Amino acid sequence: MTPAGPKSPPGMIPRWTNGVSRHQLSNGCVVLSQRLERPASAVVVRVRAGFFDEPDAIAGISHVLEHMIFKGTPRRPGPGSIARAVRSAGGYINAATSYDYTSYYTVLPAEEWRTGVQVLTDAVQHPILAAEELRRELLVIIEEAKRKRDTPGAVAVEALYALLHDRHRIRRWRIGQEDALAAFTQEQVAAYHVSRYHPGRMIVSVVGPHDPDQMADEAAALLTDWAPGSVTIPSGPVESGLPVNRVKTIRGDVMRSTVLVGWRTVPPEHDDHSALSIAAAVLARGRGSWFGRTLRDTGLATSLEAHQYAPTELGVFLLGAQCDPETIDRGVDLMRGEVNALSYSGPTDQDVHRVRTLLQVQWASQLDTVEGRAHALASAESRGGVATLEEEFERLLTVDSDTVRQASARWLQEETASAVLYHPEDRGDDLSVDALHRTVHSTRTERPSLPMPEWSGLATVPSRRTNAVSHARLPGVDLLATQMPHLHISTVAIHQRRWQFDEEGQEGLGVLAVRTAIRGAGRFDAPDLAQAFESQGGVVLPSIGPDSFGFSSTVLGDRVATAARLLRMVWEEARGDDEQVAREVSVLAADAARATDDMYRYPIQLAMSKRFAGHGYGRPLLGTPESVADLTGQQVRHWYATAKRGRPVVVVVGNHDPEQMVALLAGIFDGIGRDTPEPQTESPTPSPGLQVIERERAQTAIGMLFPGPSRLSEERYVADVWAALSGGLGGRLFTALRDRRSLAYTVAAAPWTRAGVGGLLTYIATSPEREEEARQAMLDELARLQTDPPTRTEVEASARYVSGQEVVGRQTPQAVAAELLEAWLIGSGLDEVGQGPSVLARVTPADILLLAERYFDPAGRTEGVIRGRVS
Repeated sequence: MTPAGPKSPPGMIPRWTNGVSRHQLSNGCVVLSQRLERPASAVVVRVRAGFFDEPDAIAGISHVLEHMIFKGTPRRPGPGSIARAVRSAGGYINAATSYDYTSYYTVLPAEEWRTGVQVLTDAVQHPILAAEELRRELLVIIEEAKRKRDTPGAVAVEALYALLHDRHRIRRWRIGQEDALAAFTQEQVAAYHVSRYHPGRMIVSVVGPHDPDQMADEAAALLTDWAPGSVTIPSGPVESGLPVNRVKTIRGDVMRSTVLVGWRTVPPEHDDHSALSIAAAVLARGRGSWFGRTLRDTGLATSLEAHQYAPTELGVFLLGAQCDPETIDRGVDLMRGEVNALSYSGPTDQDVHRVRTLLQVQWASQLDTVEGRAHALASAESRGGVATLEEEFERLLTVDSDTVRQASARWLQEETASAVLYHPEDRGDDLSVDALHRTVHSTRTERPSLPMPEWSGLATVPSRRTNAVSHARLPGVDLLATQMPHLHISTVAIHQRRWQFDEEGQEGLGVLAVRTAIRGAGRFDAPDLAQAFESQGGVVLPSIGPDSFGFSSTVLGDRVATAARLLRMVWEEARGDDEQVAREVSVLAADAARATDDMYRYPIQLAMSKRFAGHGYGRPLLGTPESVADLTGQQVRHWYATAKRGRPVVVVVGNHDPEQMVALLAGIFDGIGRDTPEPQTESPTPSPGLQVIERERAQTAIGMLFPGPSRLSEERYVADVWAALSGGLGGRLFTALRDRRSLAYTVAAAPWTRAGVGGLLTYIATSPEREEEARQAMLDELARLQTDPPTRTEVEASARYVSGQEVVGRQTPQAVAAELLEAWLIGSGLDEVGQGPSVLARVTPADILLLAERYFDPAGRTEGVIRGRVS
């Protein structure tokens, strides 16, 4: 009998609201606080003011005000001052405007929680809202609107909501039309703030490893003097009845077709809401989902989704997929057939069990972080009280298959479906109403569960502990384990250093090999393997980059042993059948085509391919549709067999004793690897230059790549500080290019580090007519690092931000596992884990100046540009 491994901690069905402290102030503001033992704290201010609260004449103003809130207060004057106050404490700050609320939030190292409370409560109460700042920010928001119009998925969703609704405000383009945005005045924004931003519409949520009453008292003291509001706000129009079939076809400069099918359904408090959420997960969550088997595994569609979305008094059930334009009708046909199957025969008990287990892990992944918990508490309070969080969770865990069938039959009817199709300009037929009707429906039977793979159980092996990580070295494999207390989930992963790049003409081979590995291993075919992992609460995730590859899964805390055994089977016994390779080829080719529509990643890929021409770092990881189409099963099997030449490393992170976990892993993975000499990899010879692709887009996106330090260089810490100093809210590039010049919505700076080479990246997306202005402004700001070096205060604040983000990032087992894998495979090992703050604290202005002098030569840069049309 195989030992079960370490027992899970008690209480695996968590109570998310245990210990929540709720205070309602005399002015109506609600303050929530909860202790959560994490290395970080989060503060969320949720305002009941969103797109639904806007009359047509000022549509989009909620989002405008969201931007202006960060422009300064009398206590923290000037653009960027609010962000800098948070960043200098090691935290990040952001905001989001939704249909029914606007949320402001900050996440900081645990001890800096007061900074978050003070900054956010000041920002929402006392924004300056200066007219000149509004004028500049409106230009930035217009750039954001252009970026949204360049995102096919966003355009399709908005179009579907408009099709489904005749009167409700959800039918409007929610960010606002560009001409209306440009016309907003300071008086309008200030009046909207006075009418909507008052304490009776505010919920403040503070979560961290501190006394809840202490956190609540701190927030309450800063909010008590805020006068209650008295303005009556009329609600918007409501819908009546349900629409009969409606369709719309949109065309644009895209490589793949996106189709969305939707229904008007129910609000969140309706009895059918949870059943429809389960229905959506049955259709599209995980590789074992119905869409995963009928559309993805057959190569017919990618980017599959299904959601029951219910913001307030209405709900929308949405299905989505990306297909080849010529096969879109078949994709819609199969999607509708699967929905009909839900309505007629319903999911099997096995389907519902799989989904429930996956949802438990999803909830834990979100609510085991301080940010996720703070958002969830504020959201639940807005829907009737924090207890609704527990009620929703319990409903999801108790919905049965027949309830799902009945809810699907009531709401997902053929005659009330509507659909939007986003096609390439010159390919594919327009969508017709006939495509929404399908009288044939499939049925499901439960698949017999195969016995799980077994290897010997606990084994006694010597281990050593470094920086709270236990390490055991076995012949052929290294084992790493570390504990994260109070978690409900665990992550287990097996990875290895990658010693071979895809050859020219075979780009995408590595990705194809690791993806095919999870299409069948040992006696498990693709559906069996998906079912096996998902019944533990996780999916098996193939991962590959230029320097490493492997597999991981995050499962319920007591399922680590089973997940580890399944990962060993994938590692050793992946089949690589020709039929499965052929199916994955079609999916990968579609993903490679879709990647060229990404206005952020594709310019950077263009810069890489130019800079590292002829080297693996310059070849697209996903390949191209042409290179992928020619790959064969024989090539995949050869790649997979030869790639595993070195020592793999197995990592487990969860709420278990590390020594017990090492013993468990030793029993499962003993004898899996080989101790062979590590081969030498080729060194790239970088070359500068420019690569431009012209597209019918509303923006031009510029990715610049300069030389930079490698992953093994201590100078990479200087590069991290430079990136924090430059990019993001309050950064030098952000302030100069966005806040002062209104050139862009997105301005970014980041180091790019690999085992033997590195680079420094910048990015901006702007209106096509301002391309040269944006390019020169970027170069001028980088040059200013030499003529106007950062002060010690700037550098120290940026170093604290990087250190703080390192701490904040360690809240999930997935993130900690990724950190350990990177340190082990391409870093200097466990000795570097957790050492970042001490090294970062030694970075000086002189180091930043030397970095700028060494790397920011304009003649040495490489650019990738997607050039939009000039209006």
